[in-house]
Order: sequence, then structure tokens, then C-alpha cells
Amino acid sequence: MLESSIQLLDCSDLPEMASSGVYTIYPENSAALKVYCDKTDDSVGWTVVQRRVDGKVYFYRDWESYKNGFGDISGEFWLGNENLHILTSSRPYMVRFDLVDLSNEKAYATYSEFSVQNETSNYRLHISDYDGTAGNSMTDYRWNSLNGRMFTTKDRDNDIRDGDNSATKFTRSGFWHGNGLNGNINGLYQYGGNRNHRMTWRTWRWTTLIRSTRMMIKPTC
Repeated sequence: MLESSIQLLDCSDLPEMASSGVYTIYPENSAALKVYCDKTDDSVGWTVVQRRVDGKVYFYRDWESYKNGFGDISGEFWLGNENLHILTSSRPYMVRFDLVDLSNEKAYATYSEFSVQNETSNYRLHISDYDGTAGNSMTDYRWNSLNGRMFTTKDRDNDIRDGDNSATKFTRSGFWHGNGLNGNINGLYQYGGNRNHRMTWRTWRWTTLIRSTRMMIKPTC
């Protein structure tokens, strides 16, 4: 890993010869932030905002945990909803989801528009324009888009179901929910049990298991 001599707004500002690894970025109007930059699939660095690889970090957490971020930036982590809002408010971003199953088969999904509003809006999501090999699972159980949906955790119900919290009843995760959630990348890291609770990407792996996930963003301009 090379330390950059310039102050990075995000990982896309890394020099071309830089490698993947942990760097310090300086988002606009915010404090310095340690992030993991990924350059394995693109000469332009991606800022990783979520990663699951071995189940060492528990993801069924409360609102404050998802707001501030948690985990090991070199291993499994969630970067934090507040950081996502700060980053995606500065310029247009896209998002990529990378998925690997138990047989080492890989798939991905990209969305060319991605942003997260502030906490007052319950970190409302804006996402559109899918492309990829995994299918569009940024939808709920009725196949409605998660565009415009708010973030829900086990202690903060912001989904559109009447009387139920999708995070506790179905997904066991913090994420944007509508009537449930098909792309449950923050679900329980387990190989058995209720498939609604565990990591899934319904348009790619619903009855079989996902071993690792990665969610990352970069500017579209």
C-alpha cells in the first residue's frame, strides 16, 4: 500500500499505482476517516462501505451502531450511515455489490445512482439503474424498489409494513427495508436456519448460501 501525498476525498483520488488497503480520506466538511480502498477490479479506487468474509463481526445491531459504523476496517465492517451520507452528499456516486457463494462462484450488481440522506430522513436511500450478473435484489419481498426507503434496525422501525419490524421479524439486519428485503447482505452469517435471516441476494442465491459480500462506492464523474 502506498500512502498518498495528497488529501484524498475518497478512494477514487488514489494514485494509479496505489494498491488496495487502508487509507485516510478527508471528505468535504467532515473529519478525517479511515477507510478500506479496493482497486482489484478497477484502476479507479472504490471506497468499501460493507464487507463480510468470515462471520467474526456481528451485524444484527442497533441504530447507533449502524449510524456510527462498526467492525474491523481491515476485515468485516459497516462504515456507518452518517459517513455514507457525508460522502454521497459531496458529488454523484454509484454503488457496487460483490457476492461470492460457497462454491466460489461470483456475481455483482451495480447501480449508477446512489446516495443516502441525513439522519433526520432516517438515512433515506436513493438508488437506481441496475446492471450486473446477480440480478436486482435491491427490492423488497413484493419486488418493489428500495429507492426512497428508509433505514431500519432492530430498535428503529422505518419500513412500510403495518405492525411488524422487518429487521426483527424477517432479516435480522440493519438495512433499507420496504416490505421485507431481498438483498439481505447484513443478515446473519450462518449456513442453516431461516433463510430470511441469513445473508441472501434473492435474484442470485436464495436457497443456497452466500459466503462473502462487499458493498463499495465511487464517484460517477
